[in-house]
Amino acid sequence: MKLIYTNASPYARKARIVALEDGIDLELIWHHPTAEGSKVPDFNPLGKVPALILDDGTLIIDSPVICEFLDQHERTPSLVPAAGPDRMRVKTLEAIADGIMDATVASVLETRRDPSERSPYWLTRWEEAIRRALPLLEGQLLADESFNLGTIASISALHYLDFRFPEQAYLEPHPALSEWLKSHENRDSIVQTMPFDGPSR
Repeated sequence: MKLIYTNASPYARKARIVALEDGIDLELIWHHPTAEGSKVPDFNPLGKVPALILDDGTLIIDSPVICEFLDQHERTPSLVPAAGPDRMRVKTLEAIADGIMDATVASVLETRRDPSERSPYWLTRWEEAIRRALPLLEGQLLADESFNLGTIASISALHYLDFRFPEQAYLEPHPALSEWLKSHENRDSIVQTMPFDGPSR
């Protein structure tokens, strides 16, 4: 299987962590979706990463879908519970983390526009959304010590937030959340996928 990705994408990182946790060997193909002449649309018509290409050519897109597909391989316990309250809890946590990613990515793209074209209104809206979501994320993460897709999404979101906006100190008002994040940073799948710009270090 081939994963179209960038090293900085928190969405692609989710899929990479799941694959590492589940012992799945992926062929990683780096293409930046916003680079001039990007080849991402050749793989995914929506022009987004990650995109998973199966051996038979089947295309799977959107990180929650890709992660669930990858986690269908035998693993105990599953990173994505099959049904019931546990599944809803994990998927809700993933949705909160993905929402933080969405707001962060939107902010990054907006700040890359010419200053005269930036929207202070939307930058403020996205920052407020992130700051509102962090206490909710913190409460759910600290209430459950299991390692699951919601955990993976949260780690990806928080690292990306600090990677792109360290000056904002988003986690400073949440020391318990910061400690929770640090407690996972030596895990092999997390170490191998830390975000950076470019195809290689």
